[in-house]
Amino acid sequence: MISLQGSPQRLSSKRASRFVRPVTLSSLILQPRDRDILLAVYSHRFLSSEQIMDMFFGCVTRSNIRLRKLWEHDFLDRHFVYPLAFHGSSQAIYSLGERGVDIIAESLGIDRAEIKINRDKDKCLSSFFVEHILAVNDFRISFQNAVNDNPQLRFERWVSERETQDSYEVRKDNGVIRHRIRPDGYGRYWYQGKLYSFFLELDCSTETNGKFQGKVRSYIDYRESGRYHQIYGVRFFRVLVVTTTSKRLENLRQAAEGITDDIFWFAILDDIRKGVFFSPIWKRVGQNQLQSLLGQN
Repeated sequence: MISLQGSPQRLSSKRASRFVRPVTLSSLILQPRDRDILLAVYSHRFLSSEQIMDMFFGCVTRSNIRLRKLWEHDFLDRHFVYPLAFHGSSQAIYSLGERGVDIIAESLGIDRAEIKINRDKDKCLSSFFVEHILAVNDFRISFQNAVNDNPQLRFERWVSERETQDSYEVRKDNGVIRHRIRPDGYGRYWYQGKLYSFFLELDCSTETNGKFQGKVRSYIDYRESGRYHQIYGVRFFRVLVVTTTSKRLENLRQAAEGITDDIFWFAILDDIRKGVFFSPIWKRVGQNQLQSLLGQN
């Protein structure tokens, strides 16, 4: 379970603490950017201080000062997860605070109770799952930045893992079998008048090849069942498999070989973090050359 530093405890000492909020607070007037930060944190569930700085500030000092104020006033909760395998440091991780719940409910017109339930569930997550969410967010932020930086592209939507989970039925010789897919996200963008879409599978090197092969078959069945078209209104999609090392990428690619040479694309998370999302960094089953996502079927 993650160590929650967003408790109502207050520190009376003059020395500022990373873990306990001060008793005496300086004034704070919420600015439009503060509300945008709260919305982003709620949408992403957890964001690191570095991710928030990149999204909203571009300056570490100003970012840290403002985030500390939002934490001190209970708009954000702050956590420290050790170790951060994906990020290599113990930087602060932010989630929605108690007072932030009201801001989100007002801004999005969502029942406060629903927001609080999601917030309480996230409090019970293990450090591993928090790190996994942060890695997914690295992918999501890189994808959106890459779209926004290219005038030929237009961002359409991102659907979080909470909303992409779906059940479908497949008819086999022994009857109807019910399956479930649990992607780590779903994205869509426009390029040259065509809508492209993908599911994300972020691999943390914890699954066996057999389990990954089961996922490959599930996505193929999901497409062929017609359920995807029913839910999303289109037929085209890819599955972007993102992992941590070249060796792991090749293992996953080989695991998919023999099942399909279609829809699955593989890349390394560190390459995506470099801001080259649409560059030739992707590999496909049965093809050794690196490819770009743009203009490919």
